[in-house]
Amino acid sequence: MNQAFTKWNNFYCQEKKGMVYPNESLIRFFKGTYMPAYKQQGYEGMKALDVGFGTGNNSIFLGSLGMDVYGVEVEEEICRQGMEQLESFGYKSDFRVGTNSNLPFEDNFFDYIVSWDVIHYEGCEQKIMKAIEEYHRVLKPGGWLLLSTVAPKHTILQGSQIVDAHCYKIGLESDFRKGQVFFYFDSPGYIKSYFSKYFSDISVGRVTLDYFTYTNDTFILNAVNKDL
Repeated sequence: MNQAFTKWNNFYCQEKKGMVYPNESLIRFFKGTYMPAYKQQGYEGMKALDVGFGTGNNSIFLGSLGMDVYGVEVEEEICRQGMEQLESFGYKSDFRVGTNSNLPFEDNFFDYIVSWDVIHYEGCEQKIMKAIEEYHRVLKPGGWLLLSTVAPKHTILQGSQIVDAHCYKIGLESDFRKGQVFFYFDSPGYIKSYFSKYFSDISVGRVTLDYFTYTNDTFILNAVNKDL
């Protein structure tokens, strides 16, 4: 994993440095009235965790809503750059080194968790379950989880090698992630079966974008944290 983390560090701190536009589907979660996660009372002062925040593009959007922004990434340099990025927009942040399955925050701390195209990198069922348990642990009862992950038509599946049930090794020669293993939820029902132990009111949608030579196909989920 150290080699994979180094690749991600180079990707975010060099190739994608300065990217600030948030994901459109995430904007719709918070701003659109037709999404189950819509809240009329606003978001001022709520705490949001951006898991795998990358360049901080979604974190900047969360800050614009008035939220207190927290995040985790796999390398200290990504965290430092991300906080500088948010500060340049006038938002404070608390970014720490961590992963989906190891979140360095206390129990019942967050109102929202955003996990955008990141949980599948845990790579095996055991770690996926640990990540879902961690999301539940740090999220307040009644808090919202907003998540996206790979869907069936995504280009990343092309040339990937099946190494275990729902586990694929990336095979695209042009992709810096080649050789990294990811976990593939192949249907909305399968996603719900994993998250239902800790979350209720689970809704799963799908967004497919055909970019001519690359298809970005994702499942998007929102769910409410249970009070167990």
